[in-house]
Amino acid sequence: MSADVSWQVLEPSLAKGNRVMVFCNTLGSSRAVDHFLGENQIFTVNYHGEVPAEQR
Repeated sequence: MSADVSWQVLEPSLAKGNRVMVFCNTLGSSRAVDHFLGENQIFTVNYHGEVPAEQR
């Protein structure tokens, strides 16, 4: 999914102050989404398989 499409999907909910959960199928895509949202001043928490279970 391109960044433009992702933003079109997420922005309406974020603009209302809602929390949004994004599921990714790879670690790379998870990091890319995290980076993209961070660049757009959206606070994220990125849980993925490399994060120890105690921290998740």
